[in-house]
Amino acid sequence: MKNKLKLFGIITLVVIIGFLMVTCDNDNGGNDSTGKLTITGFSDEFNGKYVIAQLWSTDVDEIYAAETASIASDKATFGLISNNKVTLNVWEIINMKQGNFNKSGDFTFIRVTFATNASGANPEDLGSVTATFENGIGNGIFLNP
Repeated sequence: MKNKLKLFGIITLVVIIGFLMVTCDNDNGGNDSTGKLTITGFSDEFNGKYVIAQLWSTDVDEIYAAETASIASDKATFGLISNNKVTLNVWEIINMKQGNFNKSGDFTFIRVTFATNASGANPEDLGSVTATFENGIGNGIFLNP
């Protein structure tokens, strides 16, 4: 009888662990992204600064470009500008849900925010970026007003 109880306990434990693995949400805070945006055209004064970019359109609530981002925790990591360029991950946000960005076409990021560190210290909105995307991979040029 003891052996049957042990066997039943082991089977139950295996089933529970398997169920948890299948149903577990692997959301890592929104940091997975298939979209990429390389921004060039920064003057030398921007090297060493950090940046994120946002746009709003009729197709999605928002398209967001940053090193990392999580709509759930309302946090983003700014990307470092080096050699007059930066490459950021891109997400689309629809109905307050963050998803991968894989669109094609021309997009203008009307809000470009600079900071003095990756956490967004001393933020300053300045300029825009017009980018061309193909399957979520884009290149754009920073336009300083």
